[in-house]
Amino acid sequence: MKKIIAIFLIVSMCLYLSVPASAETSLTEEEMMEKNRLYHLVIDWFESKYDASCHGDFYFDHNGDLILNIVPEKFTSKMKEDIYKCNQMLQRNILTKKGIRTVEVQYTLKELYSFYNTLLDYYKTEGFYCISIDTINNKISVELPNSIPRIKNISTFSNIPSEAVHFCYKESGGFTIKKAADRYLCDNNISTRAITVNVRPGTTGASGGSGCTMSWGIKYQGKYCYLYAGHGVELGNSVFYNGINIGKAIYKKTGGSLDCALIERADSAKSISNLLPNGDTLSYAAPKRNYKANDIVWMYGASSARRSGTIQRISAGVYTDEGYLSDVILASYTGASGDSGAPVYYGSSDGRTPLGIHSAYSKTSQYSAIIKLHNILDTTGGVLYDF
Repeated sequence: MKKIIAIFLIVSMCLYLSVPASAETSLTEEEMMEKNRLYHLVIDWFESKYDASCHGDFYFDHNGDLILNIVPEKFTSKMKEDIYKCNQMLQRNILTKKGIRTVEVQYTLKELYSFYNTLLDYYKTEGFYCISIDTINNKISVELPNSIPRIKNISTFSNIPSEAVHFCYKESGGFTIKKAADRYLCDNNISTRAITVNVRPGTTGASGGSGCTMSWGIKYQGKYCYLYAGHGVELGNSVFYNGINIGKAIYKKTGGSLDCALIERADSAKSISNLLPNGDTLSYAAPKRNYKANDIVWMYGASSARRSGTIQRISAGVYTDEGYLSDVILASYTGASGDSGAPVYYGSSDGRTPLGIHSAYSKTSQYSAIIKLHNILDTTGGVLYDF
């Protein structure tokens, strides 16, 4: 059955990629998104056949062209043959005419994850700035405040070669999340007389003086909820939208891989729109799981409106004012106070794919931290629900 599926994908791609595209050297955002989507067709097909532990990682260069890190002794003749076939198909479309370029590296993705986990265990109690897997340079990146010393002898860890780790110091470390000056308890009881209101994503919800951005609708344990930032509300507290009590927090988690809250609707008449303030449609498709470095993503925050950036790290650990967060995505867009909880998503001419919610922005590194939406759904058991 797997062979049949693979053959079908190849035939489908041949038919689609043979269609000519714009020959302009400077691509529009829509063309860049289409180019990204076409490349992901071959990425998904290739990775359905081969475990990532057999090679490095796919990523995109500054022009949006696709590169594959390979470890020569583990890159088989069959893999080379399949990459050649992929390139034959890709080169039929002017957007992807450069095909897939391969770069030889020393460590597989599996090995990098092993190094990452060892260093994570070593540093996470120290409140470090950031540690992440840099698949582009095939290293582990450790960014530290000056107050925390680097490991004097990396060879202390028998499984980590010294050349596989890059240390970097920052004058002041840490993602900062502005805390509410006067976070107070709101009315903990949901009002049965609450006025019907159509909640719009990408706009502000408020709880105890702390404003965050409303996001997707989620059905959780049979209850209809709004997705919100965990650090923006206390469990059991009410959330207000345009001065109206829309519900209370029935789930909250800040730590591990999550910084989120679920706000139960105040009554059955309330609904959540799938339209962002600029008129774009917020997709309720299955959340993205196979993101790559340099993928283009969008965030729509109540403070910053729509911002676009690229993924810099696919799995990083960061330390915030609220504590340590693991397995977050780092992206290059800017954010501001009030954007927490904002939807982050892929975009293209043929639809959008959910990615996660904005958690924090660091002025020091100019990276934003994204909580993965599939981690939220997997942990809570909730499902996206457009009510």
